[in-house]
Formats: sequence, C-alpha cells, structure tokens
Amino acid sequence: MAGRRPQLRTILPLILIAAVFATTTLVWLYVDRTPPNWDDALYLTNSLTIYDALTHGGLIGWVAKAESAFTFRAPLIAMLPTPFYLVLGRHWHAAYLVNIGSMILLFAAVYDLARRWWNNRPGVFAVLIVGTMPLLYGLATWFMVEYTLTAVAAAAVWLLIDSDGLTRHGVVVLFGVASGLGLLLKASFSMFILFPFLYFWFK
Repeated sequence: MAGRRPQLRTILPLILIAAVFATTTLVWLYVDRTPPNWDDALYLTNSLTIYDALTHGGLIGWVAKAESAFTFRAPLIAMLPTPFYLVLGRHWHAAYLVNIGSMILLFAAVYDLARRWWNNRPGVFAVLIVGTMPLLYGLATWFMVEYTLTAVAAAAVWLLIDSDGLTRHGVVVLFGVASGLGLLLKASFSMFILFPFLYFWFK
C-alpha cells in the first residue's frame, strides 16, 4: 500500500503548500531591492555570460563558455537559467526560477519518501518541516548552488529507493542522470549519495 502512486486528491495539500512557498519566495524576490553579492552575484553574472555565448555562438559556444566560466567550480548552476532567459528575456531575476523548480523537486521527493513508509499525512508534515527550515528558506531567495544541490540529492535518494534494489532499470538510469547532474553542481554531492548507493548495491 505504501508504494502505491498517490491520487490527485491525496497530493492536493502538497500542491497547495508548494504553491504557498513558491509564491512567498517570488514575492520576497520582487520586493527585495538589495543587489546580489558574493557567490550569488558570481553565479548570476556567469549565467548571463553563458547565455550570451548561446545567443552569439550557438550550442557549441554555450558549452564552451560553460566549461571556461569557472576555474574550480562545477558549471551546471550557471547553465540552468538559460531556458528561463530564452523564454523571459535576458533579465537576471529570471534565474531565481531555478530555485522554484528545485523547490518543487525537493518537496515532491520528501513527500513521496515519507508517504511510502507511513502515509500522506507524514508526507505533508515532512514538506512543511523542509520548507520552513531557516537555512533552506533563506537559500531559496539567493541564487546559490546549495538549494538546487539539496533538491537533486533528495531526488537521487528518492530514485534509489524507488529502484527496488536497483532492479528497475529505467529508474536506475534516472538515478544515474540525477547523480551526474549533482556532480555537475558540486563535487561534494558524492558524499551525500555514495553510502546510500553502496548500501543498495551490496544489498
């Protein structure tokens, strides 16, 4: 029973909670007039530079610029805003929509993990706890790698558990994709996923 897919009426609280957190984040970003600084500004600047490489040099230029944008950091965080720039225009505020997408992914992973082992109500409480954690709630209003990294790590664990001991090959492929994306966000991603993966591998 715990592993059955939830119906729409059972995930309606999750949708409402996600909508509230996403809305409050967007409202804060709209009213906040302080300029980006530190890593926030670095990632935003590089995201615009990489987008400009796409508009002038095409896909090859986009990839080449992404490879050279950072000297010692993984490039994916600065590449993720590109679709939003293509749709909404070259406005650095659009990059924060990456956080909204990461938020939805994080909430879905946490909700389904709690629902599998208990039921829908603990899933809702798990999302509320994650959504109101001060560090995560604050990171949602900065364009930093950590929020997206948290979401991808949670999704990777979610897929690992959903793979039924690495027997569902399609899910295992998705887990591999999530792991690759996590490493392209930050090398420390391996620290979060290695031991759960080894557990399922040896089991």
